[in-house]
Amino acid sequence: MSTKIYNGFRLPLMGLTELQQFSGQFKKRCYEELLKQYYKQIACLIAETIDNSLLGLSPPLDYAGEKIRAWNTSENENNSWFSAANKIAFIKSTKAKNSHLRDPEWDFECSLCFLPSSSHLLLISFCEKNCANDVLKDLGAEEYPYWDNTDKADGISNEDWQSRGNEWHTVLPDLGIPAQCGFVIQCKDYFSAEQNQILKFFPTFEKRLNRCSGEIFISEFFAKESLENLDWIEITKRLRQVQDEIKTEDGKKRREEIRSQIRPKMKELLTEVDINEIMPVKEDPIGWNEQV
Repeated sequence: MSTKIYNGFRLPLMGLTELQQFSGQFKKRCYEELLKQYYKQIACLIAETIDNSLLGLSPPLDYAGEKIRAWNTSENENNSWFSAANKIAFIKSTKAKNSHLRDPEWDFECSLCFLPSSSHLLLISFCEKNCANDVLKDLGAEEYPYWDNTDKADGISNEDWQSRGNEWHTVLPDLGIPAQCGFVIQCKDYFSAEQNQILKFFPTFEKRLNRCSGEIFISEFFAKESLENLDWIEITKRLRQVQDEIKTEDGKKRREEIRSQIRPKMKELLTEVDINEIMPVKEDPIGWNEQV
């Protein structure tokens, strides 16, 4: 069985007091970075639903391909853009946490497993977001990955690479489950979004224009044929075709035309008044709760 420890790090051996201080600093800083990521997710949801509503586009899709409704129903008339996005973010992040399935967008869990060796304190980070590894490096942890399923890392001798592998195999006998071989610290993974903090995380107007123009371009491309009878392989082929088409001179020209057409219909600056606006009421036979 191959060994793949991509998020491996090492620290000097340290006492319990030092380890407690290091763990506390990591959890505090990592939580701050994860909270920013959480705010960005909610801000993007709000921006996308508002923009799509103004332009008459379909509701945006989340990572799992589920539609996020850009309106209220007669049974649920009091959702503002912010409260709806906040609700969806809570549901999605909780679902990702409880399902234990990979979801890079909505999984905000973060933990470290410490594995003491004779000469170092080895550790493995478990987090879908890059911020955990960035915080570790800022706190002085040295990257110390190891794998044997392909070529070794650059800049290290074969002897040192083998020595590194032996060290990892020592702290992980028979490559057992890390949590059963060492000890784990868990970062706080419950987030509560404050409305007055959301505005600073909105994507720029240019990014919103790019997203909307790209979505309209794709819609126009697929409007030429029916996708109902196509399987996922064929749909994937069509997606590659549209990705190639949008890079051509004609594609770039059409996208610029779309940008010019939708620019005046969009709100360049989204304010607190905008995100507190009650979403429009529209009957939905599927229903709000079943969609999220």
